[in-house]
Amino acid sequence: MIQNIHGLFMNECYKPYMKPGDRPLYVNSKSNHPPSILKNIPYAVNRRLSSISSSKEIFEAAAPIYQSELQRAGYNHKLEFKDQEVTKRKRRRRIIWFNPPYSMDLKTNVGQKFLRLIDKHFPRGSVLYPLINRYKVKLSYRCVPNMGAKISKHNGKILREKPAESGCNCQQPVECPLPGKCTTDKLVYRASVTSNNTVETYVGLTAGTFKKRYGGHKSDFLHRPTEDNTSTTLSSHIWKLKDQNKAYQVEFEIVKRAAPYSPVSGICNLCTEEKFEIMFNPNLAIP
Repeated sequence: MIQNIHGLFMNECYKPYMKPGDRPLYVNSKSNHPPSILKNIPYAVNRRLSSISSSKEIFEAAAPIYQSELQRAGYNHKLEFKDQEVTKRKRRRRIIWFNPPYSMDLKTNVGQKFLRLIDKHFPRGSVLYPLINRYKVKLSYRCVPNMGAKISKHNGKILREKPAESGCNCQQPVECPLPGKCTTDKLVYRASVTSNNTVETYVGLTAGTFKKRYGGHKSDFLHRPTEDNTSTTLSSHIWKLKDQNKAYQVEFEIVKRAAPYSPVSGICNLCTEEKFEIMFNPNLAIP
């Protein structure tokens, strides 16, 4: 048995697999998609089919169904087996992408006008030219969702239930830092510091539970920050009050809940909500 498995790997014979009764489906060549996408679809199919076929014979045996579906979608490209060339790994350049939506109904060449604006406002010799120029900024049109996708997204927002706020696991509920909600996670919170009838507020966030974040605040309130131990803006304000021998009281409340950072989208809605509160409600954050 071991010899048979070893022989299978030594032969390195592999081929495309498709479920019985299944067939590929491609975007029609006349659809409302960026020309670069439509142009590369048949080449991408050819490249993918060649990469998962160990020989030309296997490729030619599997190609007919893909060829017929490409023709059905309006492409005239003929599928041919090509050996996969091993390319050297290249250093990735830091590029800023501009992705305007594409539509056949739009006659203005948005990409051309955008690049001309870059040449006009960031010419050679400009301070920002090393950061924004034709080599650092690239343009690629993107597809826009159809009406069905927009309706589905809208309905999903309305029908989706809001995440329920967690409860409290404090042994003394009266001493809960966030009355009845200290185990809530993924939130933007506000701390109100009252001293001598004046109120200062601080906005923060936590992806974990608030109670765990509150433990960090308590530690900062008890231990003066050093050069090796950086402090938050809230703890700095508390220590200023302590140095002035002023009494103070801190109360916390939930501002918003949001999704934390997602490696798939590269977006942190939680960070965005916190920045929004600080930028557009500056009176609610300690300067």
